[in-house]
Amino acid sequence: MTPDPPAQRPQLEKVIALIDEVNAQDPTKVPVDGGSAPYRLAYSRWLTEWVQRLDPKASDELLILARGKSIESWQLSQIKRDDYAPNTPGLRQWEMDRKKWLANRLLTVVKVCTASYASCVLQVMAGQRSMMAGERGAGYDW
Repeated sequence: MTPDPPAQRPQLEKVIALIDEVNAQDPTKVPVDGGSAPYRLAYSRWLTEWVQRLDPKASDELLILARGKSIESWQLSQIKRDDYAPNTPGLRQWEMDRKKWLANRLLTVVKVCTASYASCVLQVMAGQRSMMAGERGAGYDW
């Protein structure tokens, strides 16, 4: 079964709009189409468009993950590298804490809109589920 285009999926539209609202607060601006836009907003739109080019039948969950990949990531500077051991395990823990922060932030936004995507988004961001086509659990059969 082929899903409707994103513009015809109201729950997806709500989630995308809220992610965009959060990312529109990014203080870093970049040039876009003769003007400027918040960096994370421009990046998340570009990434979502790229996913849709690669897979026109991309699932809602994959589009949400693309759009929310770096949600509010300018806040990651609060997780200081100096607060962790100056070795490889310390670096890995710092990176993992940053990933968890992003996953929890995206999950919070998704839950505001709908709970139906929340568990899948959390599993993918935690590395417990794949969104690759052809793999068990991938696609539209949630």
